[in-house]
Amino acid sequence: SKFYLETNGTLLGNDESYVRDLSKFRKLMVRVSLKEGTPEAFSKITRAVPEAFELPFQAIRHLKKYKIDFKISAMSGDPRFMAPLNRISLISRLGVIDPALVMKLEEEFVILFPTAKKRLESDGWINNEIKLPFYLRGPLRKYVQVAYEPACSFTKTKISLKNTIKNIIQLRHGI
Repeated sequence: SKFYLETNGTLLGNDESYVRDLSKFRKLMVRVSLKEGTPEAFSKITRAVPEAFELPFQAIRHLKKYKIDFKISAMSGDPRFMAPLNRISLISRLGVIDPALVMKLEEEFVILFPTAKKRLESDGWINNEIKLPFYLRGPLRKYVQVAYEPACSFTKTKISLKNTIKNIIQLRHGI
């Protein structure tokens, strides 16, 4: 059986020697949890300096270099926690490291238990700040739904570059 190490990746990204030391363990599975898709949003949610945003991605590069088994997760499947453009940014960053990582991304949707919701709200989180795409009406609905299509399904659907760019432009302008 494997030993799972859950991490936000900051230590592993900041100091490659940690990853080198971990490479000695054969039954290890590292799970890197990505918090956001842009430095500004990362800083807001983690209260870390924006420069720390790159550390989890650097950790992924180190894990690949040392051939350590790893998984990547993110709350990118939940528009209440990650805006569409931030999600696109996160997926793009993973794709630059290795396109195969996008297909393996474990996108999470948050189940808000009452105690968790209360704790989040006391931190300033507002549940209605971003409406879920399932409730949108009109032309924007299809673009937001495409923006939240699970990344692992991208290979199953033919997505043209022209339509993707068009959707991103329309998302940026709120059309």
